[in-house]
Parts: sequence; C-alpha cells; structure tokens
Amino acid sequence: LGAGATSRIYRLSDSIVVKLPHNLEDAKEAHANEQQAFETLENYGRSPYLIPCICRVPFATFLMSASNTLLGIIQSTKCGPEDTYRWMGQLCGGVAFMERCRLSHCDLRPENLLTDKNGNLRINDLGSMISTGKRLPVGTEPYARRLSKEDGKGHGSYGWAGASTETFAIGSIFYSLTRGFYPYADQNLDRQSLEKKLQNKEFPQLSDSENDIIIWKCWNGLYQSVAELEQVFRDLGDGTEWYWFEGETEEWLKERRAECEKWISAG
Repeated sequence: LGAGATSRIYRLSDSIVVKLPHNLEDAKEAHANEQQAFETLENYGRSPYLIPCICRVPFATFLMSASNTLLGIIQSTKCGPEDTYRWMGQLCGGVAFMERCRLSHCDLRPENLLTDKNGNLRINDLGSMISTGKRLPVGTEPYARRLSKEDGKGHGSYGWAGASTETFAIGSIFYSLTRGFYPYADQNLDRQSLEKKLQNKEFPQLSDSENDIIIWKCWNGLYQSVAELEQVFRDLGDGTEWYWFEGETEEWLKERRAECEKWISAG
C-alpha cells in the first residue's frame, strides 16, 4: 500500500493491513515505540478516533484498514464545512484522549490521519508519541514550529510535547482543510524559508471569521489544553460530542485477531 520513513504497509484483506519496519535500527526503534504506545493507550480504554491495533508481534503490527488519508482528500476535493467540523472534532477527541493519558502524538499531519469506510477520521502512526512534557526531538513544518528567542527557553527546538505543540499542528490541519492546501503551499517556499517564517510567527494572512480565529489561537498557543479546543468544535454543534461514532466491537476485534494469528502461524 505504501511506505514511509520507518515502515512499509501491506494489505492482507479488506479489513486488515500489516505494518513492517524497514531494516534499519532507527526504523525498528520507531516501530517498537508505536507498539508500546498502543499498549499504553489500551490500558486507559479505547477511543474510536484512533485506528485500532488488532494484533502485534515483534516487527509486525496489524491494523484496521482505512479508505483514505486526509492528505489525499485535501488534494483531491474541496472539503465542505460539515465534514471539516466533524473531522476536526474527531481529531481533537482523539488527541484529547491521549492528553488524558499524559501522552502527545507529536506527528499530527494529514498524512497520518485516515478516514474509514464510513468517512470517520482515525488517527494513525503513533511512532513519535512521547510523554507530555518531554522535548520534541523533531518536527515537520508547517505542523510544527521551532521556538524563537522571543519564546524564551528552548530557542531553536520544537518545544515540549503538550497542548501548545499539539494544537499548533491541529491549527495547520484545520487551515489545510478550509483552504485545500497546507500553510504557505501557495507560495512554494523551500523548507528553510518555511521554517523561518513559522519560527518568526509570520503566519499566512487570516480573516476575522470564526474558523480563522480558531486557527490563529492554535498557532499562538492560546488553548490551555486540547480538551479546551475540542469543546470549541463541540460548541459548533449542540455542545455535546456530536461527532462521536461507535467504534469496532470486541467481537469484531476478536475475529480479526484470529485472522492475524493464522497469518502469523503461516509465517
């Protein structure tokens, strides 16, 4: 199905894909980190907004198959407000769940967000997840921002994992959904120029619309928690978790796990 910096993915059935690390030490480390992240999160329960991990063994992670990436959707079609607000609520709901577990995803971007067969958003790729409060080792502009001298401590780094870093990424994702391209993509900036603009808080021009005010607050670290930002999207509906959906049942997961065990036994 595809390959990333640390792994490659193969479809096993209409319901299941398997993720295998590249034969590199750092890739194996990221793969093991993702498996540990799934295990840690499962201790707190399950969130429908995260892609389900069906089964895992050393060097193989079996996941629920999804229909598309959010990046593919942004690049191919104009997203209407109903889908955009629902996806943003689901994204914030999943990240807020991690926040309650004292964990941060640290690599939120459209490539790592999937939609399932029912059009619901699922957060994927947990290989960069770290405990809230730890310094981010890397970042990907425009979904991360290096701190400037004006930010105080941490100049030149991507900051510390938490509400500020996660909501910054969410703001850039929201911008991408409302525009059809990521921040500054219309100017074809090289990576260094993009990095400098974001570090200096030279953000793309925004309007005074409700959507852009949310984006501006995300980019300027004005939400104290992801849960606070999620409530904003709840309030765009009836104030409840109106975008919630029933996740996969334990019976469904048990049946898929049995399928995975057959593949594992077959080598």
